[in-house]
Amino acid sequence: MDVPLFAEVSRTHAEVTRDGEGYVIESGRAVRVNGSETKRTVLSAGDRVTLGASCQFLFHKPVAASSSVRLELTSGHRLPVAVDGVLLMGNELMLGPGPDAHVELPGLDAPVLIYRSKDGLSVRVPGARYTIDDRPCSDRALLPLPCVVSCDAFTFAVEPVSGRL
Repeated sequence: MDVPLFAEVSRTHAEVTRDGEGYVIESGRAVRVNGSETKRTVLSAGDRVTLGASCQFLFHKPVAASSSVRLELTSGHRLPVAVDGVLLMGNELMLGPGPDAHVELPGLDAPVLIYRSKDGLSVRVPGARYTIDDRPCSDRALLPLPCVVSCDAFTFAVEPVSGRL
């Protein structure tokens, strides 16, 4: 997936991929991780990545047992749409009431889990009634793509990127 930035960086400045080592950033351009220049490195939770002269993001891994991470812009640069960060989903994403979730939703009583299942993406909303595209659901359900998931505490949309799950 491409993440366009309003910043002084090239169109394909760097690439973040996931492999057996974890998340790896590679670039033929100026990239610094925690102040040190690099062409390729494995990212660790809390790393501060600088693209070009000043575009910075933090690499967060709020759920230690998860392979999903969050990239949070910290330099004042922005994306073409209003977002707080970019989520890179491994096998699951946790939406929860505290900072140990990939997406913090203070109004939740229990975490909501989006996860890969053998049939595609699924969601688990324990103890709450919710809807998927206005169809009533409870506990677990398969997520058709695209779709909108909604309940009293939240609403979110799920859309495919490049036809991949």
